[in-house]
Amino acid sequence: MSSPASYVFTPFRQDPAQWTLPAILKRAAAAHPDRIFVTAPDQSRCLTYGQLYRAAHDMAEFLVERGAKPEQRLVIFAANSLDFLLVFAGASLAGLVPVPLNTALPTAVAARQVAETGARWLAADRAGLEALHDLIAEGATFTEVINVGGDATNETTAVPLSHCRPTRPQKLPPVMPQQMALLMFTSGTTGASKAVTMSHTHAYLFADLARALAHMTDEDILVTAFPLFHANALLMTWYAAAIVGAQVALYDRFSASRWLARVRQSRATLTNLIAGSMDAVWGQPPSPDDADNDLRRICAFPANSDTMAAFQERFGVGDIVEAYGQTEICTPVMSPTHTARPAGASGLRVAELFDLMIADPGTGRPVATGDLGELLVRPRIPDAIMRGYFGRADATVAVFRGLWYHTGDIFQQDADGWYYFKDRLAGYIRRRGENVSSHEVAAAISEVAGVSECAVIGVPAPEGSEQEVFAFVVRAAPKVTEAQHIWHDLQSKLPYYAVPRYIAFVDGLPKNGSQRVDLPRLRDMAKTIDAHERMPARPLQSLR
Repeated sequence: MSSPASYVFTPFRQDPAQWTLPAILKRAAAAHPDRIFVTAPDQSRCLTYGQLYRAAHDMAEFLVERGAKPEQRLVIFAANSLDFLLVFAGASLAGLVPVPLNTALPTAVAARQVAETGARWLAADRAGLEALHDLIAEGATFTEVINVGGDATNETTAVPLSHCRPTRPQKLPPVMPQQMALLMFTSGTTGASKAVTMSHTHAYLFADLARALAHMTDEDILVTAFPLFHANALLMTWYAAAIVGAQVALYDRFSASRWLARVRQSRATLTNLIAGSMDAVWGQPPSPDDADNDLRRICAFPANSDTMAAFQERFGVGDIVEAYGQTEICTPVMSPTHTARPAGASGLRVAELFDLMIADPGTGRPVATGDLGELLVRPRIPDAIMRGYFGRADATVAVFRGLWYHTGDIFQQDADGWYYFKDRLAGYIRRRGENVSSHEVAAAISEVAGVSECAVIGVPAPEGSEQEVFAFVVRAAPKVTEAQHIWHDLQSKLPYYAVPRYIAFVDGLPKNGSQRVDLPRLRDMAKTIDAHERMPARPLQSLR
């Protein structure tokens, strides 16, 4: 019997000693100094590779002159901009550890995350400085506070970014692949965010795997509007482009209605989409000229298998490839380009970098091929995945049980080696003695005519210790579909026990900065929202 297939990955830079952001930026600036690296079309700004490297080098020398030491943390609390990238690159050249924070965080949470990282340096735009004003005023131990945006603020102690130049030349410290490169907070969709400790090797591989997935070249133009405080835009787009010398068009925030216009404006050949954003784009009113663009490939995380072929045809995209990953582990499962893959498959194992096991969540032992279990990951080379959660030894130990990283995701593998994402482990709902996949229920509801978007959670059952299925539904237009219509449609698509007991219509699903559905917030909403109930009317006080 032949071995299961795998994804063949070859690093763009063969020497692991070059797997650092400073090395990549220095090489790119020397190879093509006048080539445009990143543009901000809405701000009418652009930077070449040479300009970004020189400005980042000045920033790094300024930080060293002010006393920066390797692996000290520098928090970036700012919206997408070229200045964000200058600060990030400058901190990296100085050997510091950038810590980008979610700009949507409440002030108290942002202040807590700053404290958790022990940051000595802060770079923020006007909104960030105002949000953290009290923290700064109370004498937080920042060596320097840098104003990224250049706007006037009430915070007089912040140094404008344009002033961040050394008074005399400074020698920058060497930066090694094994050094800490980045602290990136998880999205927190299933619980409190934790800071993932990423080495330079980890960050490089994250970017280079994205480069390989897209078959990226120096002739490509990438477009992104995802936030730079998450890996998709920062590592899988901007850093990946730097590896090959490609160009990036950076927008402030994602908009489904403006997605195609931005693709055209930037003349993008590559872009990344995640499930929620891809569905939102698909839900826009179609136009006969939707295919009038330069996109040759979309990298999806993941793609909706029900609409993928139609999406590809509608927008004239040559290929849509998929991958599965987490901030903690890069993308250990990826799909080859121009390769037929089974419907719903996330991809194949990246065998050069990762060992994978689908295990029984209770015992940690492997399940039989084709059976469902939790996906476990371990690296085949040093530092290919995270070191741990910064300052959270308890959480690190919990997630690395049995010397495997536990993803918390339910997967299935077929005999040919294809991996299929099924649900979050926490997303499985125990109802009437059966396991119900919230992912599969949401997918079935999304197929109902008149449904634009859907998310499904489990809520406590009034009758006992198990759960009931609760669906939040966004309609394509007001009153275009009703709960009874959805229930009737689902009877032929789902087992009886998987049909939701509760359906609540909402104007939109709450999402975090990476456009993933905010599950903790949905659970809170379920306690008070007016929902349609399939069974005889029963008060929802037990959900509160």
